[in-house]
Amino acid sequence: MTISATSRHHGRDRSRPRRGARWARLLAPLGLIGLLAGGLMAPASADTTPPAGTPATVAARSLPVWQVDGVVWEQAVVGNIVYAVGSFGTARPPGVDPGGAGQREAKNFFAYDIRTGEPAGISHNFNAQARDVAVSPDGKKLYVVGDFTRVDGGQPRAHLAVFDAVTGALLPDIGGADGTIFAVSASSTSVYIGGNFKAASFGTTSQARTNLAALKADGTGLTSWAPTPDNVVRALLFVGGRVIVGGMFGKINNTTVNGMTALDPNTGAVGTWKINSVIKNWGATAAVTSFTTDGTYVYGAGFDYGSGNFEGPWAASVADGSIRWLDDCLGDTYDIKPVGDVVYTVGHAHNCSMVGSFPEVNSWQRGMALTKAPDGVNNGPNLYGENYKGQPKAKVLNWWPVIDMGSYTGQGQGSWTVDGNSQYVVIGGEFPTVDHVKQQGLARFSSTPTAPPRHQTAPVRTVKDPTATVNANGSIRIDFQMAWDPDNETLTYEVYRDYRTARQALVGTVKQATNF
Repeated sequence: MTISATSRHHGRDRSRPRRGARWARLLAPLGLIGLLAGGLMAPASADTTPPAGTPATVAARSLPVWQVDGVVWEQAVVGNIVYAVGSFGTARPPGVDPGGAGQREAKNFFAYDIRTGEPAGISHNFNAQARDVAVSPDGKKLYVVGDFTRVDGGQPRAHLAVFDAVTGALLPDIGGADGTIFAVSASSTSVYIGGNFKAASFGTTSQARTNLAALKADGTGLTSWAPTPDNVVRALLFVGGRVIVGGMFGKINNTTVNGMTALDPNTGAVGTWKINSVIKNWGATAAVTSFTTDGTYVYGAGFDYGSGNFEGPWAASVADGSIRWLDDCLGDTYDIKPVGDVVYTVGHAHNCSMVGSFPEVNSWQRGMALTKAPDGVNNGPNLYGENYKGQPKAKVLNWWPVIDMGSYTGQGQGSWTVDGNSQYVVIGGEFPTVDHVKQQGLARFSSTPTAPPRHQTAPVRTVKDPTATVNANGSIRIDFQMAWDPDNETLTYEVYRDYRTARQALVGTVKQATNF
């Protein structure tokens, strides 16, 4: 006897075909006992709408998109164009192996149409990897930073290049730094850069700067902005009239900030940022790596494997950094993006039991979705002894795309970046497969009604055959193990007698929430 679960997609949460550990029971009339040997199967179909009050996510099934042969560190969406930057040398169509038909040169920069996954007709090459990409407040300029010193063959750029965000044309040089720039963000007048450098430059002018600097957006030189973090900067965000900065530093301007704070955009003075009294990710083995915003809240991510104290995503007020929510999920979070009422994250979560989701697992979740609004509170302490009990949390939603571990960076990760717009979510990294299909470095997911009907490449299937037991009252109890679906929380189990025979009959139906 077999029992399986299949689903129809409607635009719900993230997915990985894994089996549940719980068992469902269904009582059947005694007359069925002689018919069970013919086979029993329970197809389950997912709900077509989320439960009341729960936001719908994009589909967990990835859509066709071109691939790259290395790692995508960051992405920016401008209109319908996705700009992806990282460390790679070529791009190729979906379904094509490296070196196959259609492959083209794409040195550390690739642009594609978010609606189709096809190249956007914009190409540039960098002589070394790019680390971050950001858009100007008016949406007209694209800023790319990284390890590179030349663009398009012979154009010198000191780790910072500016492009027209619509046409993709390379714009005049506005300056840069003497070392790697990991992060960039811009106001209408200034371009803020952060990384690992000792000086910033414009033309032949160079001035001492410690891991943070600002250049004039009109390309007329350096500004006097010169805060002094004591370690590498990894994240920047200009919002609410302040520069939110994150990284591996413990202090800025000799003031303790524990890996992140807010700075005055003109003087560089340290301002109020309350969440850094709770999340303290800094030092040799911890950092804050990403910020994004919806204008009211800042959403953040980071990693810790020793010197910090938090691995999950969080949200804080733009005004003063007071905690909106934080999710004590074990497993580093590398990037975060709010889209509508959902917040998408990438990393390698492996234990979210402190926020009421899955316990410790050996299958890392490399893409997740959360509610944008708080929903309950954290439990604690976690397995590492860190305690956030009582702090507000977001709810983990049922969206589990199957994103595999890559080998390009040697760090054993899959996803590094997430972005999107009202209809699509895009993920980048070093993964070799998505949804068990070869798809390297880039993935694209859509909301309904633009998503096609869901197709599972690896059908969700229960582990064991059902069992039937005769009860004392003459009825039969049928036990079968529950499945779970990548996209939908509520599954409907249909139990059949003599399945796929002329005598097939529906015995009964069970509707049940079945989580990863």
